[in-house]
Amino acid sequence: MSSEINPSGEEPVDLPDDSFEKTASPAKRQKMSNRQVYNTVTDIGTGPNVRLSDNLLQLACILVTMSIGAAIGIVVAPDVFIGILVGGFCGMVLGLLGSGAVIGLYRAWQHGRGKHD
Repeated sequence: MSSEINPSGEEPVDLPDDSFEKTASPAKRQKMSNRQVYNTVTDIGTGPNVRLSDNLLQLACILVTMSIGAAIGIVVAPDVFIGILVGGFCGMVLGLLGSGAVIGLYRAWQHGRGKHD
């Protein structure tokens, strides 16, 4: 135990040597690769996502929602061509935003678990 003086100038207080929380030593932490650092920055901050699996999933979602939107547009719009264009565009935007949100939440969860690949 070490003797420390209380800041108010009162009598010394005995503190055990291990009274403060110890942080994980740098030797126990694994160093992140350049790719893991890039993935973390682009997932949390900004930048293009270069994961092929994420991009293919987003492409598939956009194509499906664009097709559904075009089909709904054909049924709802008085003109078939305008219905395909407007419905397809609305489906594309919905697929882009929806799949981006799901991928973003999934990647945030993965980073929270320590998986940065």
